[in-house]
Amino acid sequence: MRWATVAAVLLGVAGTASALPNPDPRFRGGANHHVGDDSFRARHGRAPAVEDGEPARMKVHLEHVRALLAARPATRAELAARRGELLGFLDEYIAKGSVPKNAHLPWRSAVFIDDDGAICAVGYLIERSAGRALPEKIAATHRYDFLEDIAAAMPEVDAWIRSSGFTLEELASIQPAYASPNVMTWRTWDLVKHAPPDGPFSMEPGWRGSAAAGAFLGKKLHGAWTVTNKAGVVIGSGELVRGNGTWRSYYADGKAKMAEGPYVDNVAHGRWTLYHPSGNVAATGSFVRGMRAGAWQFYNDIAGGKLLAEGAFDGDGSVTGTWKHYDATGALLARTYKESGNRIDVVPAADGVVHQIHQWTYDGMGPSEDYVQELERLSLGGEQIYVHTTEFRKDSEGAGTIVYDVNGFKLERGDGGGWTASDCHWSKKRAGVARAGELAWLHEMLFNESAAKAVTVEKADYGPYVIRTIHGESGPKCDAPVAVPAARGAVLDKLIAPRAALRAASPTFVRELVLREEDLDGVLDEGSADSELSADAADLRRTLTAYTLRHVEWPHIDGRFDRLFVSMAGRLSWEWHSSDLEADGTSPLENAYKERCARDKSCD
Repeated sequence: MRWATVAAVLLGVAGTASALPNPDPRFRGGANHHVGDDSFRARHGRAPAVEDGEPARMKVHLEHVRALLAARPATRAELAARRGELLGFLDEYIAKGSVPKNAHLPWRSAVFIDDDGAICAVGYLIERSAGRALPEKIAATHRYDFLEDIAAAMPEVDAWIRSSGFTLEELASIQPAYASPNVMTWRTWDLVKHAPPDGPFSMEPGWRGSAAAGAFLGKKLHGAWTVTNKAGVVIGSGELVRGNGTWRSYYADGKAKMAEGPYVDNVAHGRWTLYHPSGNVAATGSFVRGMRAGAWQFYNDIAGGKLLAEGAFDGDGSVTGTWKHYDATGALLARTYKESGNRIDVVPAADGVVHQIHQWTYDGMGPSEDYVQELERLSLGGEQIYVHTTEFRKDSEGAGTIVYDVNGFKLERGDGGGWTASDCHWSKKRAGVARAGELAWLHEMLFNESAAKAVTVEKADYGPYVIRTIHGESGPKCDAPVAVPAARGAVLDKLIAPRAALRAASPTFVRELVLREEDLDGVLDEGSADSELSADAADLRRTLTAYTLRHVEWPHIDGRFDRLFVSMAGRLSWEWHSSDLEADGTSPLENAYKERCARDKSCD
């Protein structure tokens, strides 16, 4: 079960929520849900770092698992040849260097076939041995699922596994998990270190499908520059004089303007305006030396524009401070804060219920693993309750959700509608913090208590490394439940009701971004909608909650920048990055120049 489901239970429905490397508590985080990043540690003696890059990380993982599997026998003697054939197919896949793109989920996830048709390693084995139809069928309904869940749901996949000569766990140990989309991975070209010589220059389409062409003069973008998508349509252009001028970006049809603003010294710098395809203003704000920075405003797609969100970015482009979010009428819906984690305060509706959500991520539980929880506070009059949600609790109904009152009593609503309370013996300090409404402080207490129970240290299956794993824990020990008076139960019902209610319908373009994203070449992938995401797409409050964790990447804000950056000359996307703009010490500009020289024999 995904963390998406758990976060959704907090809100009453299924949805998407986290930026975890692997949010499924049954498995490990990292490059694969069985072996994690042990492959990288075995080769390099350390955990993968941002400088290593996603393609290299995947290659090391696949080569490592391939060697392990080659040393093991087939499940049955008569399947030895079949196993050998599939290992040969795996060699083919490794040589191809394919890295499917996780374009939709805000956490590291398996992607069976991505939006562009790139297939994962296990999918390739199925394709080469049984044809493309079965992988396509899998991707239609289980694009982001682990092989264990796919095999359980699809008899034909289970049958293929049984005939492969591999065990289910062996094949699952191949299946990679790919990094999430992240606007923070976008960087600007380093023209100080890696500028090509003066004269015409062109770059072949990169992994995002766009190509750039223009000229350089004294390490500056000079003259007419264009960016085209893989359909050959110009989606960005500017007439620049030594890196300075105005840049205009367009949607995939090449007609509807997406954005316009100044370039200074080769990068976006100054006041920019972003547009919806309709021509209505979508956002206004500033770039500073290529990075979004300072105050920005985002608008609904209507004439005259009502505010959708407003807030500020740090100089590195990350969300900072307090953000305000508005519904379709322009009324304030919620505020979000960076407070010892992330906090969302939903403005009370007509019911008067105060509704706050706090999310907490603890890195350092072990290699490539995070531990994430949410605590929700709901109050009305003199009553307030806290809803604590964790993926790693075994015996609680509601996917690990526990409801507490301020005195530390666990509250449960029976099928018949009545409530019971069980004393969980909170300390005076904890109960005092709860009564004071200190959401973040209380969450820290609950989080640390739960984490202490949920982490064990064990020896890795191979290699000398000690790893920490997250597993289920049984939750608090509480006394036997006693019935809650009916009058209080009625108040509790009022407190719980807003969690499941549709609070604010999302604008159409937000729903589209959450459900299927917009292909950067302009094709909306109708088949990529995931039913688990539909609830988040429908309710703007849920969208904010689902994408506030960790880096804070709201699809209607970060998705807009992501599309903009694809259309701008002088930008590149780096899956794993560091403060060094050229994370591996090389430049795509320099590489493209060398390739052109080798191809055309035009350089000394």
